[in-house]
Amino acid sequence: MNSRYTSISIIYNPFSTSGRAEIKATRLQKQLARRDIQSKLYATEYAGHAEVIAYECAIKDEHPLIVSVSGDGGYNEVINGVMRAKRDERAHQPVCAILAAGNANDHRNAVKKSSLLRGILQSEPEAMDILKLHATNKKITLLRYAHSYIGLGITSKGAAALNREKLTRFKEIRIVLRTLLRFKPLVVKHTNGKREKFDSLVFSNIHQMSKVIKFGTETDLHNGLFRIIAIPHYSRARLFAEALRIGLFGFKNPPEASNYSFSVTKTELVHFDGEVRQIPNHAQVNVACVPEALLTIR
Repeated sequence: MNSRYTSISIIYNPFSTSGRAEIKATRLQKQLARRDIQSKLYATEYAGHAEVIAYECAIKDEHPLIVSVSGDGGYNEVINGVMRAKRDERAHQPVCAILAAGNANDHRNAVKKSSLLRGILQSEPEAMDILKLHATNKKITLLRYAHSYIGLGITSKGAAALNREKLTRFKEIRIVLRTLLRFKPLVVKHTNGKREKFDSLVFSNIHQMSKVIKFGTETDLHNGLFRIIAIPHYSRARLFAEALRIGLFGFKNPPEASNYSFSVTKTELVHFDGEVRQIPNHAQVNVACVPEALLTIR
């Protein structure tokens, strides 16, 4: 059986989820080989390596399929590599897919239509919306994409703390509680000059986050909009209560937009699908939905 792709690359972190990512990647390669479809395995060696590999695969071949065997963070690296390659080589049409092998797997859980193997064999690539953040001050520019969500405030502080640890359920709870207690609010300046404090500001392309938090009932990857989940600055007790309420009942009827602009008053952490970066001090920030910018199978 011939593949419709000029190449198939399977990227995985050999140390992810106690080696399960490698097992899943190898199994997928064998399943494809049994159908006479060739693929190549790539093991990442350092943080950010998946982005480098994805870029090189997308630049080299005209219509490659690039599979990330990972959680949301690993897939974020892959789509950023692919989007950079698309800027450099506009004629190429790379396709991305994820084989879930992380802790939360929010993106795969929200958008899955069939098994990945069936998708590779039978599905036509589908163009989906993605999120883009562009932040710049006089010296530094940050340009990153996200397949699912971009978050500032307490969520990014928590993500940064979680990324530094080898997690158990007890450690995860302890880190989240510690972050809640030590957190200082995010201060943004809107385009009309108004300043506002937030405990959390999330822009979401899907309807769920961190396994259990819901931002609605379904995901639409084709409407050119993202959800805005804005939690104003509260007292610690009120913040605990609000976090519990959202965890139990979700965030009801969040507003939607295609663009959201503001500036920050100091250097701020921001997370893209779990991957944490820094927005530079006094940067002008724009979050936008890029309509149907990424080809995928799901």
